Amino acid sequence: AFNAFGEGRHRFFEQTLPGLLEVQLRFLLRWRYATAGLALAMLPMVAGLVASGIVPFVFLPDTDAETLTADLEMAAGTPEAETTRILAKIETMARNKPEIASTFSVVGASFGERGRQTASDPAVVGQITIEMVAADERERDGLRKSQAVLTELRKEASDLPGVRRLSFAGRSGGPGGSDIQLRLRGDDLDVLQQAVVHAREHIATYDGIEEMYDDFELGKLEARMRLREDARLLGLTTRDVALHLRHALFGFEVQDLQIGEDEVTVRVLLPESERRTLEDLGRVRIGLPNGARVPLSEAATFDMDRGYAALIRVDGKRAATITAQVNDDIANSAQITKEIGIALADIGTQFPGVSLGFEGRRKETRESMGSLQY
Repeated sequence: AFNAFGEGRHRFFEQTLPGLLEVQLRFLLRWRYATAGLALAMLPMVAGLVASGIVPFVFLPDTDAETLTADLEMAAGTPEAETTRILAKIETMARNKPEIASTFSVVGASFGERGRQTASDPAVVGQITIEMVAADERERDGLRKSQAVLTELRKEASDLPGVRRLSFAGRSGGPGGSDIQLRLRGDDLDVLQQAVVHAREHIATYDGIEEMYDDFELGKLEARMRLREDARLLGLTTRDVALHLRHALFGFEVQDLQIGEDEVTVRVLLPESERRTLEDLGRVRIGLPNGARVPLSEAATFDMDRGYAALIRVDGKRAATITAQVNDDIANSAQITKEIGIALADIGTQFPGVSLGFEGRRKETRESMGSLQY
């Protein structure tokens, strides 16, 4: 029986198929001009199907990844212990799935396409590397592909407390970067923030949008000082007050002592008990140009507010980036990106001074397509 099956397969692939192919080629070559004309006539139709979005454009389809990453960023001021706890909880979610072979986490940094990336506040960031069971083994055992596992992990981790940003991604072939990545630039910070809110609200209207974030992050509470006008009349400047505060809080070097072979720097600053609250700062005495000293509360006013954790500039302008992932089972990222570009083309009119550009996967795809011309 096995010999008969082997002979039949050999006959089909070595004799039947080549014979059918020969018949078709002879027919096409006999009517070669009609064949060429039909092929040329179909090219505009195919181009129209892709341009209209009926047939979605995919530069390189994502393969079944065997390595996943989870990048975590907690709210500003979160202690390292809480970041570690949330990372451990995400690891537990991952390890409970039969498709996952192992996990590894790191706190204080993340590793991407550009190598190690360290945040300004390492205590609030972390990354988990998730190794999946080999693709052929998962297919053999009837387990899910990486995209299905990513979708489930995103749903399970969507309500973790204190999380500012949590993004899952698979390491596979094709252009890198987020599915959707918009960069807004402008001179006025308030107008730029309004433009970011407007763009996010529009992107959220599309089906299949997941993990949408922006880097307009509010940081820790800060005390903002404003010099009183009567203090300016006494000769004080904002720089003078700032230096006094710096010396009071962080100290200033008064001398270096040589003790044996060691050199010890002596730094003078307020004791910790006198630099805990705004009231403590208000009692710091500021020296006037005439030699007199006044409490800081009589020279300046204070108010508490949250500043931005980081301000990014691109080509000399303040910039904000919006990133989002697209569920390929629901929508096509290239089509959504195209529609976003059309819908937000007039953002500079609604928000004067703001310009929009695409980064991420769209930029990588454009550069890759452009390199094929040479």
